[in-house]
Amino acid sequence: MRSMSSKERMLAAMYGEKTDYVPCSIYFNNSLRIDGYNLANPEGRMKCYLDLGTEPVLDVSLPPVRIFSSVKTRVWTEVVSGEIYPVIFKEF
Repeated sequence: MRSMSSKERMLAAMYGEKTDYVPCSIYFNNSLRIDGYNLANPEGRMKCYLDLGTEPVLDVSLPPVRIFSSVKTRVWTEVVSGEIYPVIFKEF
């Protein structure tokens, strides 16, 4: 298999396709401090990801989802044979 770019590797992994190797990415919360890196901003986190040789992943914040009052929801769990934990479902 040819060498993949980081983007190709992450997309293939998300779609369950074969990759040249298993992608690795680290989540840094904003309160973590590492000398030489400002992890409170996206640029600092990206520099740290690249310097560590992990797959750079940019966090994107979205506004909260607003559900209209006319939309009804139903939440339930089901035990699935062979699984350790029940599966949680949410229907809109």
